[in-house]
Amino acid sequence: MILIITIEERPVAPTDIAYFPNSHTGDNIAAALRDVLINWNLPEDKQVSITTDNGANVVKAAEVNNWVRLQCFGHRLHLAIENAVKVLHVFNTCVLAAKEQESDLTKSIKKKILDYLNSKYDDPATQELLDMACFMDPRFKAGYVSGDKLHEIKS
Repeated sequence: MILIITIEERPVAPTDIAYFPNSHTGDNIAAALRDVLINWNLPEDKQVSITTDNGANVVKAAEVNNWVRLQCFGHRLHLAIENAVKVLHVFNTCVLAAKEQESDLTKSIKKKILDYLNSKYDDPATQELLDMACFMDPRFKAGYVSGDKLHEIKS
């Protein structure tokens, strides 16, 4: 877990590696974070904020310590990209996929909508970013990446 703590408008990323045998509950993490401040001689009363991901236990730890928590921009961006890819995948494979029993008009409308949506993500640089974001997430890995691009992303 990497946390950025801001003390008097000065971001500090304490590199405190410690054995943490306890359950990773919000209360236990809150105590461990207070210990980090003590170990680094960072006064808690001068702390401005802490930047974290959205893990429920880390959110709870900030609440327990009554600390201002900022959501990590990089994490939020990754979630937004990942969700865009998932939604596009669902549109292509389920929601807007042409079905045999549909009329030609319905199929045509669905195709136009899909063509429009897919064109927004067709730029090579955009596609590379989307592929990398999905591949980096261990829950999805290659689930949303086309097979012909896997080798390139892995290298």
